[in-house]
Amino acid sequence: LRIDCKKLRYLLEFFNSLFPGEKMSRLIKQLKKLQNHLGRFQDICVQEEALLAFAGAMPGGSDDSDRTTLLAIGCLVGMLHQQKQEVRSHFAETFEDFATAENGELWAHRA
Repeated sequence: LRIDCKKLRYLLEFFNSLFPGEKMSRLIKQLKKLQNHLGRFQDICVQEEALLAFAGAMPGGSDDSDRTTLLAIGCLVGMLHQQKQEVRSHFAETFEDFATAENGELWAHRA
């Protein structure tokens, strides 16, 4: 979905000069907001996966520095999980801003 939003935004930006008025600019702005939201979620997921992979590759906590590192990774993963839940909970609102009836009419006229 994130990649499709990016492609759509690039198309709209490229052809924006063909459509008069602020409606298309507003649609592009809303699409950017949706794309940023999806990108933030993706970034958090990638960070979380990388930390878990790093922790999985570490020795089993044979000394204090290993244990401290594993605990720090656990804390970071917990914070990322919390951020991911927060971003996910706001997605519906961001999508509703984009998927308005007015924007639907704009799409219908462009098809």
